[in-house]
Amino acid sequence: QDSSATALVPLSDLPLVVKGSRVVGRSETTYQLACVNWYGAHMEMLVNNGLNVKGLDEIARFIVQLKAFNCVRLPYSLDSLNMSNQEIPDRFSTLCHNPELQAATPLEIFDATVKALTDAGLLVVLNNHVFRRGWCCSFDDGEGLWYNEDFEESVWLHHLGFMSRR
Repeated sequence: QDSSATALVPLSDLPLVVKGSRVVGRSETTYQLACVNWYGAHMEMLVNNGLNVKGLDEIARFIVQLKAFNCVRLPYSLDSLNMSNQEIPDRFSTLCHNPELQAATPLEIFDATVKALTDAGLLVVLNNHVFRRGWCCSFDDGEGLWYNEDFEESVWLHHLGFMSRR
């Protein structure tokens, strides 16, 4: 049995597994992931963009209402995970539509983002986009592999496990 590209995956059909070229649920239903990218947590502001315009739950519901996506890709940076005491730059402006998050750490805000998305029925694809928060992807920024001089492979594996268990 095949599902449409935009069908939300019922909780009872998780976890998904790969069988050959298919992504299937427990019921053997085939799912096509249709993800939207929600960037920002890997940048200097340390939170996903748009939280200064809409509430977190409102954004998650809007993605579902589009009926075009069943998952969200959330990029993050490794260094933001190590900043439990880090202040969100201009937190009152950045999170003006989410006052309940204004005292939270970057990781707590990321967790709240994942929760809002999954509570709305969306899957989340975690993406360790960069080591250091900010824009990337030049030939000399050191962001080409999953490790570099400042972040050994073991550090990346530790963080990957940490994020996937949350």
